[in-house]
Amino acid sequence: MIVDVDLTTGEDNEGQRLLETVDRIEKATGRELKQVTADAGYAHARNYEELERRGIDAIIPPQRERSKDKRIPIRRFKYDGKHEVVKCP
Repeated sequence: MIVDVDLTTGEDNEGQRLLETVDRIEKATGRELKQVTADAGYAHARNYEELERRGIDAIIPPQRERSKDKRIPIRRFKYDGKHEVVKCP
């Protein structure tokens, strides 16, 4: 079921508009969201922080890393929610 649509010209960074979208959906439905799913374009610290503050689970993959150094990419680390630890590959 589609509950919200937001058209932009492509000049806007849609990732910066996630919280506005969440607010509109909650207002339109009269319900507080418990989860938000989005693509990596919405993976911004501000979004993660605010969704966590509101008690909303964020299902948003991290953005692709662009560095060429020899570090292990963050996407290879796995979070174990049961034990609340991050496992290194």
